[in-house]
Amino acid sequence: DQDGSPGQSALKTAREAFADAYRAYKKVNEAEKAVQPAHRPRKHQSGKVATFVTPELLDGVDKLQKKELPAFQKRYEFCKRTYEQLQKSVTSAFTDADRDSPHGIARAQAILAHVKALPEDAKDSKETRLAFLERAFKNQDVVTISAVLHAPPYLAGLTEEQHALWKERAEAAFAPADAKVVADMEKMLVAMRRAGDSLKARVDSVLARGCDPAVQARMKNYLAIKALRED
Repeated sequence: DQDGSPGQSALKTAREAFADAYRAYKKVNEAEKAVQPAHRPRKHQSGKVATFVTPELLDGVDKLQKKELPAFQKRYEFCKRTYEQLQKSVTSAFTDADRDSPHGIARAQAILAHVKALPEDAKDSKETRLAFLERAFKNQDVVTISAVLHAPPYLAGLTEEQHALWKERAEAAFAPADAKVVADMEKMLVAMRRAGDSLKARVDSVLARGCDPAVQARMKNYLAIKALRED
């Protein structure tokens, strides 16, 4: 939630999504509880309590999902787009401006070959791969860092874990503010997915009971009794 960051609008949107999802979840719980008979609910052979549902409940939950789930997904997509835009901004901070030109491609290939040829351990006073990359970061050598981090790890003689660590270091070194926002937004998106999945699962658990033949039979009786009372 940094001033002037696109993450501010995404955070506001995420908070709204969480609040609406919580309210919708609570509505489903309260509506389901309200239609339960006052007497002790019957149990399945499995020993689980059979939750009573009515056509009104099913209709209400169906309407709720058609309204709330698309709205939640729309907010999630907005936050995801903002995250992706920020991620591109972070990456561009350590990207060689000539990376895609013929000259830039040839230069990157030469750098990768040099880095891969360097030893992992010091031998005969020769510079190691680690020392070379450390020097590149110290000198803020964007050309070298770009060549190494925009290529598959093996082309520079690095493992995937080493490559990921160097990338994290580059993000923190060249775009510290945005890199922090991106890291926070990654966690936020995970939390949003969980909230959306939980709401959908709750809705589905109610609607699925409406397809149970035994439940349909009870609803038929419920409607017949209701019609009799209305008459």
